Amino acid sequence: MAPVTLPVKKTFFQVTELKWMFLISAGLGMLVWSWLSPLTIPGPGGWYLGPLGALGQYLGVYYPAVVRAIVYLTSLVHVGEALFAVKLCRDSNLTRTTALKWFVQTLCFGIASLGILWTRTKAAKRF
Repeated sequence: MAPVTLPVKKTFFQVTELKWMFLISAGLGMLVWSWLSPLTIPGPGGWYLGPLGALGQYLGVYYPAVVRAIVYLTSLVHVGEALFAVKLCRDSNLTRTTALKWFVQTLCFGIASLGILWTRTKAAKRF
């Protein structure tokens, strides 16, 4: 006998929590800033970013190849997560518009978005 599955609503979409949006956006912004223009990261004389600002400036100036590699790897991971979100949407028979929403949100916020979709579709398949 096949297991009974509860369908996920075809338009299921949930926005990522605001704290994750802020933290991930700030982290990615700081990473790209460290890569593109580390000397413009403000220090103690201006708008102070604390130890993270100093770390970003230090890594960007003395280890630009490492920062560049992290930027590329992070971008690649976010694209992969977004494509996986589309696969989950397709497997759950969500609409194309809903899949596009999940793709964009997961591209921007990564696992914070993908985790919502993954647990919801996984829970729906269990029952």
